[in-house]
Amino acid sequence: MGIRRQIIYLLIFVAFLVTIAVTIAGAASVPEGKVKPVGHFGGFIDAVDVIGNYAYIGQGQDLVILDIANPSSPVSVGRIMTKNLIFGVKISGNYAYVAAGDNGLVIIDVSNPSSPVLKGSYDTPGYASSIAISGSYAYVADDYSGLDIIDISNPSSPLFKGNYNTSGYARTVAISGNYAYLAAGDNGLVIIDVSNPSSPILKGKCNTHGIAWSAAVSGNYTYVADGDDGLVIV
Repeated sequence: MGIRRQIIYLLIFVAFLVTIAVTIAGAASVPEGKVKPVGHFGGFIDAVDVIGNYAYIGQGQDLVILDIANPSSPVSVGRIMTKNLIFGVKISGNYAYVAAGDNGLVIIDVSNPSSPVLKGSYDTPGYASSIAISGSYAYVADDYSGLDIIDISNPSSPLFKGNYNTSGYARTVAISGNYAYLAAGDNGLVIIDVSNPSSPILKGKCNTHGIAWSAAVSGNYTYVADGDDGLVIV
């Protein structure tokens, strides 16, 4: 009986060692946190949006369309020059909506990615640095001019609809439902009710204590890139 018990204990111990070895081997084969780039496209790039197999990038003054079907080898298939540096780009339907600094809002027909065509533009009063699209409206973070709302129902002839002066430099804009969330520099996060685009009104604001550069909305929270103050969640 004693020998049998020793054999059982030995088998249990061997099974334990095998389990530990398999666990260690598995952990070694899948290192945690190992992230690396798989592809690259050079140049000074300050804006990007991705739809399907295409990436739309602001490379200096150019809107460049990349075929990214093979992420390890992106290929330029189309290009068009604007009159200013591109700071923001959003794709909606067959159009690219570009925030182009002093050149304001630029609308480009990208229905044929290899041959993008200028469709329309609107010279905003400030310095267009970011853009969001919702329905028939483009919302432009227009730096010292605040938030500009542009009717884009006719892309070849965009029309001014409304403005809200944020009393701070409007850096970026995000839209969720009837609200525009603006990262407004030292004015923090500014929330604007845009349910009536011709008459946007202040809904709320939050002093983030830093310099609000960018904002993203998810559910009930807004995530603000706040310069030296880090990420602020509101």
